[in-house]
Amino acid sequence: MNFIDILGAHGSISHEAFTTCLRVSKDIVIDGGNIIRGLGEEAYKINHIFISHAHLDHIIDIAFLIDNTFLLRHQPLKIYATSKTIEIFKKNIFNWDIWPDFSTLQLPKINENSLEFIEIEFDKEYFFDDGFSITPIEANHTVECSGYLCKKNCDSILFSGDTYKNPKLWNRINSDTSIKALIIDVSFPNRYAHISEISKHMSPIHLKDELTLLKRHDCQIYVYHIKPIYQEIITQELVEIGIEKTHILSGYEKIAYHDGELLKKKQQPQYS
Repeated sequence: MNFIDILGAHGSISHEAFTTCLRVSKDIVIDGGNIIRGLGEEAYKINHIFISHAHLDHIIDIAFLIDNTFLLRHQPLKIYATSKTIEIFKKNIFNWDIWPDFSTLQLPKINENSLEFIEIEFDKEYFFDDGFSITPIEANHTVECSGYLCKKNCDSILFSGDTYKNPKLWNRINSDTSIKALIIDVSFPNRYAHISEISKHMSPIHLKDELTLLKRHDCQIYVYHIKPIYQEIITQELVEIGIEKTHILSGYEKIAYHDGELLKKKQQPQYS
C-alpha cells in the first residue's frame, strides 16, 4: 500500500460516523475502531494491530475481529501496545468475564495461540515487509498513549494519537522532512475548550496555538477524532484557522505517503 486508508476518524459512533481505525499497510492497522465494517471481507487479512491506547473507541472491534476470524487464521493476531495498555487489555477485556482470553486459545489450523500481545517502546522503529516501518511516538493523554510515525520507503505520515498539546510532535516534524502529513486530534468545539483540557484532547483554539510551533510549509495537516455531535461547529472553527475542509477527516479517505495528499475518497460500505 502506498497510502493510509482512514477506516474510522471520529471520537464517537453515530449512524454515519465510526471511531478511529487506520489501515497503514496491507495487513496492519492502527487502532480497532472500525475494522469489520470498514474492511468487510478483507478484515480477516489483518494480522497486526498497533494500539494507541485502551479507550473503548480505539479497541471496540478487536474482540469481534479475533472472534470472527478464529477458525480462519493461519497466524496469530498480534496486538502491539505499551505495557500499561496490554495490562488493561488482559485485566478488562480478554479475561473470560468480558470476553474469552484468546491469548490462551490455540488456533485450529496451527500449533499457536490465536492472540499475541507484543510490548512496544516509544521511539523504537518496527520494520515490516514491503518497505514499511512504524515508530511509536509518546502522546499527551489521560492514559499512556502512543501516536505513530508510519513510513513507507522514504516517506512518512505522523498520526498524533489522542493528545493534548504535545511539543514532541512538532519537534519531530520540524526535524524530519520525510514526514509529509500529520493527522491530529481535535475533539471538542472552542466553547468546550476546558473539557478538551481536562480530557487531554484539543479544540480548534488549541490547534491554532500548536501550529505556531510548526516551522515547515510542506507538511499537510489533517484532523481526526471530532465528536460527531459537534461536527458542524468544529468544521467551521477549523476552517476559520486555516484547515482545509477536505482535510477534516470523516472516514474512508486515503492519504498518499509520497506527498501527503488526499487520493480519491472511496464510498462508505452500504449494508442492507
